[in-house]
Amino acid sequence: MIDWTTTKERFGYDMHRHLLIECQGDYWHSLDKARRNDRAKFTYMDRYFPEYEIMYIWEHEFYSKDGVLDRLRIKMGADIRVISFEFGDVEIKEVKSSDIRSFLDAYHYIGRGRGGKCFGAFLGGTLIACVVLSSPSRNNGSELFGDNYCEVSRFCIHPAYHKKNFGSWLLSRVLRTLKCDRVVAYTDTTVGHTGILYKANNFKLHHTVPADYWYVGPGFYVMHKQTLYKRARAAHMTESEFAGENSYVKRYGGNKLCFVRDLNAA
Repeated sequence: MIDWTTTKERFGYDMHRHLLIECQGDYWHSLDKARRNDRAKFTYMDRYFPEYEIMYIWEHEFYSKDGVLDRLRIKMGADIRVISFEFGDVEIKEVKSSDIRSFLDAYHYIGRGRGGKCFGAFLGGTLIACVVLSSPSRNNGSELFGDNYCEVSRFCIHPAYHKKNFGSWLLSRVLRTLKCDRVVAYTDTTVGHTGILYKANNFKLHHTVPADYWYVGPGFYVMHKQTLYKRARAAHMTESEFAGENSYVKRYGGNKLCFVRDLNAA
């Protein structure tokens, strides 16, 4: 438990509150029953213990240490503050993947991903957000979406620059520059993403991808199932044998939602 005192300048009133930090497992707390219990817990604390506040930190957030630290600093009003800015002051330009690599490693919950067409949003020369559009990676993509499409593989905003409607505003500007027929985006319900950003930009829910799995090894190192499978084959072992031999545990996530935006639609 962490104690901190709010300031009148920041919140409009003086009040001493206690911060309760709870670490949530991605899988268990994405289940319907757990989500209901978590909501009920918030309501109970709000009603009967207003001097306390609960802050959830999700399992996946620990892969991005800087992001967790910034969330804590913002919550406690220390070292980092939410920056006030106007959308008109933001410059959006295409950048190299190397220009945003460290930004994604610091603030995106799974870090850098595939390369592609990268856009950075800058405020006074400072990178505050980025969007990456990648080439199709799924084998059945052409059957589902045609030949001329791209995928939003990364979308990330610095914690200090989160502002209402900024995400949807940024994405809408990036979409205007694209020459493809349609854009595809996947959201992971395991980490609470439901596609609000995409719905605001007229994306339509196309289909739901069933829950998949990955592996977690010693030291909470996360390995994609394809990576483990390739290493198992190289060692002349089955996937399960390699996982057991090296203390990797299979973990399942939630469903993924696939959203599509037809750029040629009137």
